[in-house]
Amino acid sequence: MSKPSTEPGWLHRDDERSRTLRLLFVAIIGSPWLLLLDPAREVTHPAVTAAAVVLGGLCGIGAILGLADVDDGELDDTIAVVGTLAAITVGTVVVWVVVPSSYLSAVVQFAIAFTWAAVTTQILRYRIG
Repeated sequence: MSKPSTEPGWLHRDDERSRTLRLLFVAIIGSPWLLLLDPAREVTHPAVTAAAVVLGGLCGIGAILGLADVDDGELDDTIAVVGTLAAITVGTVVVWVVVPSSYLSAVVQFAIAFTWAAVTTQILRYRIG
């Protein structure tokens, strides 16, 4: 009988390829889920939707390239969780203050564009670099 492998799979490893596959998995699973939401299927104004998609794409590319050289191995887990939750909270408050309520459906389009731009950038960085 062969012994079961004790080496972690792609989901648990901490290398570039595994991080890229996890990000792709989140995009593939998350996009249809986001599109099932009622506001995502409603286009308020084509210019607002286009602006949300372009801004989401640019932010996704900026996030991947900006965090490319950050070594998170030295970061304490508690600080990482608190920092992430604080960033999400601040981002949510900014969205609610800046975006008018009639254009909130564009936020979902922003999120989808952000996710796919980040995935595409990460794949290109992994393949080229």
